[in-house]
Amino acid sequence: MEYCAGGGLRNKMRLNTIAVTEVCNWMQTLAECLRTVHKKGIIHHDIRPGNILFNENGTIKISDFGIANTGAGTRAYMSGSIELG
Repeated sequence: MEYCAGGGLRNKMRLNTIAVTEVCNWMQTLAECLRTVHKKGIIHHDIRPGNILFNENGTIKISDFGIANTGAGTRAYMSGSIELG
């Protein structure tokens, strides 16, 4: 895997200095990337701030495909359903 000298999304969130336009650009890039890998039959299963990194140029990257297609993931970030009674 490429070394990402720009750090991770978790650190950027802690600094609380992210512009809304920057977040929108990141979301679009991440969605496009996920669309591409999903078309290849790969499901990441663990998209979370700790797995979103930036290279030295600021390009956003998705890391840690180690549990792809297993159905496992970080519970706090996994989708699910809620029953409303």
